[in-house]
Amino acid sequence: MIYRYDGTYEGLLTALFITYKEDEDFVTIIKDEHFQTPIFDADVMVRTDIEKASRVRNGIIHRSSLKAERMLYQCLHSEAKNIENSIYKFFKKLMTSTHKYHKDFTCEYVLRLHQVQKVVIRESLRIKAFATFAEINDMAYAIVNPQYDVLPLISLDVAEKKPDTRWVLYDIERKYA
Repeated sequence: MIYRYDGTYEGLLTALFITYKEDEDFVTIIKDEHFQTPIFDADVMVRTDIEKASRVRNGIIHRSSLKAERMLYQCLHSEAKNIENSIYKFFKKLMTSTHKYHKDFTCEYVLRLHQVQKVVIRESLRIKAFATFAEINDMAYAIVNPQYDVLPLISLDVAEKKPDTRWVLYDIERKYA
């Protein structure tokens, strides 16, 4: 079964909720924008449900930690190929495991998630350090070209750094601010 979602973190968490509820073993989760109609598999478009997403988020935090939940959020912003499926495998194992599974580096998808998180964090630190703001009237703006989609990860830090200034941080690769 293929589950398509809208590309948001809440959409992914909703897809995880549905796959866990249906207790399916062979699942593919993919962003709707990357979806190609399959020949043999059925597909379902997952509608984002904030309540279900919240339940999954709380379940991850309860079963593991806030750090593990944050890792999944950061990994989703890596835009790495098939990262959703690694997140799905991690989530499924986490929900059936009795120990703190998020630090089991012998498992290939746990290791992959930690490696992806590491490069995303490194990229967000690089963008925060090297983003140069220019002033126009009473607004600061910076144009950045990050390798990963890190603007959602660094926007709060920029807001704390420039509390009295209106600012815009524009990602030239993904064409959004």
